[in-house]
Amino acid sequence: RYRSSRLPDDLMGEAIRYVSSHETAHSVGLPHNQRANFVFPVDSIRNPDFVRRMGHSGSSVGRTRFNYAAQPGDGVPPERRMGVWDRWAVYWGYRPIMEARTPEEEAPILARWVTERADKPWFRFASAQFGMDEEWDPYRMTEGISADPVEAASLGMRNLRVMVDSLLPWVLRDGDDYYELETHYLQALTQWNRYAEHAAAAIGGSWTHHKRYGEPGVVYTPVEPAYQRKAMTFIDEQVLATPVWALDTDVLRRLEHAGAVERIRAYQELAVQRLLNHARLARMIEHEAFHGARTYTPVQMLDDARAAVWRDARAGRVVDTYRRNLQRAYLAQADSLLNKADNRGWSPPRSGDLRVSSDRDPVLNGELKIAQSDIRPLIRDQLTLLRVELRAALTRGVTDRNTRIHLQDAIVRIGRVLEPG
Repeated sequence: RYRSSRLPDDLMGEAIRYVSSHETAHSVGLPHNQRANFVFPVDSIRNPDFVRRMGHSGSSVGRTRFNYAAQPGDGVPPERRMGVWDRWAVYWGYRPIMEARTPEEEAPILARWVTERADKPWFRFASAQFGMDEEWDPYRMTEGISADPVEAASLGMRNLRVMVDSLLPWVLRDGDDYYELETHYLQALTQWNRYAEHAAAAIGGSWTHHKRYGEPGVVYTPVEPAYQRKAMTFIDEQVLATPVWALDTDVLRRLEHAGAVERIRAYQELAVQRLLNHARLARMIEHEAFHGARTYTPVQMLDDARAAVWRDARAGRVVDTYRRNLQRAYLAQADSLLNKADNRGWSPPRSGDLRVSSDRDPVLNGELKIAQSDIRPLIRDQLTLLRVELRAALTRGVTDRNTRIHLQDAIVRIGRVLEPG
């Protein structure tokens, strides 16, 4: 019944009910709590009995509009629920403390309530992160769900493929123009980009658990290396790989005479810019400085990124239009980091958006000085290795003319980046 651009009144009413409950929660003081979206395991939010009791998120104000991990056949109800964090926040904020005579006497009681629940993630709070320089905690991304956001994104991609493949019969009736088709198609690409953002946040990222002094443990913990690699695999297979599912000419040629190649290029350029991002690399450099081989190192990540972007070219296989664009975007971002990136006004890797005494992230050190960090030597190393690999591919022989032209051009571009002027 949801597979239509014309929802019946009961389904539209349910959608309005969700938005109304979200805004009502704000009216009683509940802020957006991104952390509450990431508390339930994937198998739980695919279980209809669990979702009927708990919903798919710990909060109705967590900016997660639907359960994209649920698969056809799961039988999961689509209705939203007031979350366990919502009930807790109202309890904490409004329950009378009769034994306290002053706000000062209330404070230790309120603090004790928090620490008593500190081991339960569904009672935690963390604000959202926006912008690729600032997105470093997978549990603080908007529109995400589950304790394993990368696995949830993989399941979401399954649904996205089914949806795009079914757009014509689902959203159109005889006599309709193509406005709804265009809207739904472009929203599918936006959702694809969200999944890419969710995965990228894990790479060089940290988990946040806000605490006060006296509680055990630290506030920020680096994301486990295995999970960072899982995120990189998702980006390789679902983001940097050409999204054939989004290139159905039966859909595209009803909307435009051209534009799909450039649109995919732009989205994949964003993906490359996220990976080869100055703040991400700076965080990874710091993680390695503290944890050594027990982390996903910058060299390992950059090796994996180079392999993902250039796999076909390094092997001398045919490199199609989409992959050529992706590879040139990689070279452009490498050039930016190596030669063009400006230090002025750039903040250091963010340590958090919430502190014990402030809701602003303090500047813990000066500007990030790219020229004095490991970033440029790391990028130079990657381009040097890549040039050797592309020359070797040409030496072995490349029969496809467009691929040969592209590899020759890429080698020239690498030379100009490594030896500008």
